[in-house]
Amino acid sequence: MQKNDKENHLFKHTAAIHISNNLSLLERKLFNVLLLNAYTNLQTKEIHVIDFKELSSNVGWSNVKSYNEIKEALSVLNTTQIQWNILNKDKKNTWIATTVLSQVKFYEGYCEYAYSPMMRDHLSSPNIYAKLNLLVQNCFKSKYSLALWEFLTEELKDCNQTITDFINVEDFRKIIGAEEDYYSDYRKLNQKIISNSLNEINTKSDLKVNSMQQKEGRKVKSLAFNVKREKEKISQEIMFELPNDDNIEIINPEIIQLKNRLSGEFKLSNDVILNIINNREIDDINHSLNYVKSELNKGVKIRNIASYVVKAINEKWQLHGESSKVSISPELSLIIETRIESEDNPMMKEVLKFLHHKFGNETFKSWFYDFKFVGYDEDEKKISIGVKNKFIKNWVEKNYMKHLEEFFGDKKTIYEVIK
Repeated sequence: MQKNDKENHLFKHTAAIHISNNLSLLERKLFNVLLLNAYTNLQTKEIHVIDFKELSSNVGWSNVKSYNEIKEALSVLNTTQIQWNILNKDKKNTWIATTVLSQVKFYEGYCEYAYSPMMRDHLSSPNIYAKLNLLVQNCFKSKYSLALWEFLTEELKDCNQTITDFINVEDFRKIIGAEEDYYSDYRKLNQKIISNSLNEINTKSDLKVNSMQQKEGRKVKSLAFNVKREKEKISQEIMFELPNDDNIEIINPEIIQLKNRLSGEFKLSNDVILNIINNREIDDINHSLNYVKSELNKGVKIRNIASYVVKAINEKWQLHGESSKVSISPELSLIIETRIESEDNPMMKEVLKFLHHKFGNETFKSWFYDFKFVGYDEDEKKISIGVKNKFIKNWVEKNYMKHLEEFFGDKKTIYEVIK
């Protein structure tokens, strides 16, 4: 295992992810937290110690009553055998059968634990590993979701998108811990586990995933997954449910500060905050909040502060000089004219000219300035335009589609989110 400078990231051996196991959700989380805690002394010390409160907090629990449940889960890690490297990706380490912990002890508010020499060797110097965010793991409510998320994160590695190799269904069941006879029926496996796990991963983590099937006759024999990492996405659980302490630093501290400003100073709801932060630039949001704050300081009466703030952010209001909105100004006009003239694609240049003429500086700067020409399919008469994020894509399609159709005539316009 390797560790980076962010304390909640764990580099976990691939073979320790490809395991045959019946570990519960809590047991799997504990496995990861204990491994991270032991890293720096994994090869030099046989015994490792962690404060119970820290252990409890790091698996997402803050209730003192969780003592017995965590103790029971640790007992399972000490007694339950797991089989490593189901998919044999680690060519140097072909197969291991072992318990996670060789011993565990509770005393005076501390947990003392140890790994076997074989486990220490493999965990401390992996030749294949996955980078796991242990704050994300605490969002999951299903052990199957957590196991599948670990597996998919390992497959993704440092890429933003990948398609996994096809995995035999029986091996897949071992990896996620669904080895009961009930799940030998693929329909039940898909209905009860795969679909629910993918939904939880897509909703709560930074991954977007869909599955593919390979059949022999009418029977599903193997699975593959199309995995994409969505950068900067923050789930409801990470933003609002985890303890507000130093551990939260794994998220950009500017985002945490902004979240606190939106909720505390401007009284926005969690759902609204999440939507804003996932679809707007931090600097743009803060500029708009500074504008609103300036208006309030001047004594401007605002009936509904939350609605006013959302409108300010959506329309990118900001201070210009002392207190005025950035409106039609020579500076902004020059910026927009430069943008249009610098456009290399002739078709896109005409589109930008049309939009600027029709909607003016402010709307153009807010919604069309970052349009990029992606491609034109002459046979299908389809034009693809790139936009910065999904929020802009949805907004343009909802509010400006008829105007763009007016310009393009019989050509179909497709909007794609590009980075």
